[in-house]
Amino acid sequence: MTPRRRLLASAALPWLVAACVVEEPPPPEPEPDFELETERVLLRGYGRSEAELCAGTTRWIDDYLDALAPAFDLAPGLLGEYRWYSDELWTTTTCSQYAGCTSTKGPTVFAPDIPIEHELAHLAGATRCPSVLSEGLAEYLRGVGDPLAGDVADVDIEHTLGASFEEEDWHTADYHRARNFVSFLTHEYDLNAVVDLCRATPDATDRDALDQAAREVLGASLDELLADYAEYPACPDEHDRAKLLECSREPVVELPLDSDATLVVDLASCNHPDAIGPQDGYYSLSYTIRLIEDGILTLSTFEFHPERDFSGTIFRFEQCASCGDGAVGYIREWDVDYVDFGEWYAAGLYVLDLQIPLEFESELHITFHR
Repeated sequence: MTPRRRLLASAALPWLVAACVVEEPPPPEPEPDFELETERVLLRGYGRSEAELCAGTTRWIDDYLDALAPAFDLAPGLLGEYRWYSDELWTTTTCSQYAGCTSTKGPTVFAPDIPIEHELAHLAGATRCPSVLSEGLAEYLRGVGDPLAGDVADVDIEHTLGASFEEEDWHTADYHRARNFVSFLTHEYDLNAVVDLCRATPDATDRDALDQAAREVLGASLDELLADYAEYPACPDEHDRAKLLECSREPVVELPLDSDATLVVDLASCNHPDAIGPQDGYYSLSYTIRLIEDGILTLSTFEFHPERDFSGTIFRFEQCASCGDGAVGYIREWDVDYVDFGEWYAAGLYVLDLQIPLEFESELHITFHR
């Protein structure tokens, strides 16, 4: 199954401003088909039923936003609205050609999938700042949904800065470059400092305004930051996501050297209590793993029923560490025998995320080999 790839941003629509954050109040909507209030969001479904939600989705949304709370100074309680549309109704919305968008007035997320953590990060931020920061933060804090086309190397930071001030067209690769720049700033300062820098530039319209805010918040000029950034690795997103929630959990598997361990999911399906989605024809399962010693790692999935084809299942294995410290991460598709992560890994915490086609329902055994 091939996921849809929707752009997240464009300047083509007047309701969108250079990226997927908008300042205008959300437009009126017809009555939702269902409404569900969690600790953090008011979820409204349009052309959707509550029964379509995978069982762990609302808990994941709340936990994800709680993980962002220290950086964004979020108080307990409701933060905003998440409007979730059927594919048919999504085509009638203002940002229908994109993966989603967020209005800072409300604030309100508009999306055809659930959850889109990129948009939840905007919901948590609920402020405008140059896209190199606002979109960079949203991508740095993103989930495991299908990555955007392009990569960091497709544009340089000067292009992304220019596109942030509407001197250039914003490309999908600018999301990757903005994410990587925020990763650098977080590594050199911390996430709270990047959020403070964003909040210090709500009306920044040019480089000079961003430069002045950087001097005040970070104690460095923009040119000084860019000179240091030139030495930072250009990591792909599997090396570069923050994974604040995933890396804060207790590990479900602890694996010493020269030992195997098996993760058993009694019945993997959208109805599993840990399942998140639906996201573009998939649900996700996410687990934290601790490697007690350095060594090689491979996964096997022999316990998949051989008579069934589980093609399309995607495995992401990512280190709980910074791109700036050489973090590793790999994306592999399901294989009938092995999911080969045959690489050397340092001891520490890692995250295993599975993106599984919605029709998949089966007992699932994943064995970690050292």
